[in-house]
Amino acid sequence: MKKLLICLMITCFGATLSFAQDTRGPLDLPTEIQKAVDTMSQELDLNDQQKTDLNQIYTDFFSDLEEEASNNDGNIDDATLIRMNNERKAKVRSVMTDEQYGKFTKMKEEKIEQLQDQYLKDMENQEGMEQENPTEQEQDMMEEEEMDDQE
Repeated sequence: MKKLLICLMITCFGATLSFAQDTRGPLDLPTEIQKAVDTMSQELDLNDQQKTDLNQIYTDFFSDLEEEASNNDGNIDDATLIRMNNERKAKVRSVMTDEQYGKFTKMKEEKIEQLQDQYLKDMENQEGMEQENPTEQEQDMMEEEEMDDQE
């Protein structure tokens, strides 16, 4: 369930929570939401009411996601996910001023680019490691080739 929520956090609404997220340990969603809202507050100059509203919006969103997933064997269909995400976006938009929302959108786009770049680097590194560390089958084949060469 936690892996599903992590995946949904990144996919569903870009990089909102990834402003403060560290996925190396167990996910403590309330803490991660609070960190993200605190970071947004610093970047967007949110007032106390906006911080409270955003914290509630994200808490409700993830609670609804978890409930939807648990009602459907851990799966959420695309249409439901899109609907829920659009509802969340509209609520976030209603809490922010035009200037804040514009800056927020730009921050998300930049964070998404960073995540994509990091993903590509990770994939390149993984491919490099796979080439450096052959599988047992590949090692057997190489040993057989070496033996053939010696004959």
